[in-house]
Amino acid sequence: MKTFTIIKWAFGAFSALVGVFCFLYFYVAYRNVSETQEWPKVSAVVEETTVTRQDRSKGITYCPTSTVKYELNGTPHTAELQTSGFVCSRSEDSARRAAEAWPRGKELQIHANPAKPTQVRSVAFSLSFADYLVLFVGCLCFLLLLPLPYLKPKSAASQGFEPRIP
Repeated sequence: MKTFTIIKWAFGAFSALVGVFCFLYFYVAYRNVSETQEWPKVSAVVEETTVTRQDRSKGITYCPTSTVKYELNGTPHTAELQTSGFVCSRSEDSARRAAEAWPRGKELQIHANPAKPTQVRSVAFSLSFADYLVLFVGCLCFLLLLPLPYLKPKSAASQGFEPRIP
């Protein structure tokens, strides 16, 4: 009976911890998107797009990065463009195809952070499917906590292990 209680509450603590982390992740992603909408919208020109190889803990990943040139309040700036979603890939060919969307000289609209001009995001910067999936997992983790106080271990008698006295 004690083992069941320990396992039940350990599962509850783990579920609550995962739920909190999921909600924090979603909150940060949502805040990034909402603050981006407050930044001024300006025109920019793609200066260069490259595909870089990154050695990560789960293997090699290829990420396209675009550098844009724009003018904010009469001052020219150059910055790396942040896009929403996952643009990195394990396939170099896939990353190069994604990079083709941002050819050199392409004109586009961006949101530029006036307090930090090196921080620019595309006007399509938004929450991705993965962000909503994380929110859904967080909600499920908290829903799993609801029945925990009501779970009781089955007694030995109800499982057919009733001791018989001769």
